[in-house]
Amino acid sequence: AYQNSLRPVSMAEFWYGASPKTEVRRDGMFYPACRGKCLPILTFMLQGLDVERERHEHAVSQPLEVVYEDQWIIVVNKPAGMKSVPGRESRLSVQSLLEERMSKEKSALTDNMTNRDNDFYVKLVHRLDMDTSGLLIAAKDAATYKALQQQFARREVKKRYVALLETMPMCPRSGTISLPLIADPLDRPYQKVDSERGKPAVTDYVITGETNGHARIILTPHTGRTHQLRLHCSHADGLGTPILGDRLYGHRSTRMFLHAEAITFTHPVTGRQMRFERKEF
Repeated sequence: AYQNSLRPVSMAEFWYGASPKTEVRRDGMFYPACRGKCLPILTFMLQGLDVERERHEHAVSQPLEVVYEDQWIIVVNKPAGMKSVPGRESRLSVQSLLEERMSKEKSALTDNMTNRDNDFYVKLVHRLDMDTSGLLIAAKDAATYKALQQQFARREVKKRYVALLETMPMCPRSGTISLPLIADPLDRPYQKVDSERGKPAVTDYVITGETNGHARIILTPHTGRTHQLRLHCSHADGLGTPILGDRLYGHRSTRMFLHAEAITFTHPVTGRQMRFERKEF
């Protein structure tokens, strides 16, 4: 094509047929060039040519709901489309908004602050995918952050997600999914099922009903792997039905219908049992 002075119009890759065993691919779906091999080569080849730039997903800009706050922790309800932490394409995130909020509070304080008050610190203890909405915990000091991280490491923090699936899966109404996961080094952020090198990933599920033809499901993860719930729903060895709006493992919609609706943990300072819930859909 280059030797004959032909002008490129577009280049795309569509998947046809059944999904491979490790990855999740949908028949007839478009998949962009993988970041490990094709994208670097195509980027080099297209230099100096008038072609459309790569599109990036931009974080949404909207107020961040604070569900609970004391002098040690903040619990917020992250909207779908907002990053948990700043990314390369956009700095707007839950983390950056909390930092901005804490900075304003610090500047508004009087000179009667204690030494601890001067040591301002805010950091998310865990994360959610940009496309996932729901509850997140942030710590206001290093000691609180470490104590909460230890609760996550010991799997003492209980989380409950609700999701809508594209269709009603052909599976029992409740059960447990155990599929080991590993990152695809050539095509991040995709994850793959890998029984030999993957890290254990376990999810309990209960199908609770149907909404406009979409299965409504409660997901309770026992591990916290990247894209765990998304792959456990979409993979053929899991539920075999992607979450509605999952642009990576299913099909795009107005949003991805996955929401972290409840979280339970022990307050790292007071020792109280803390439980928060926010319904979304």
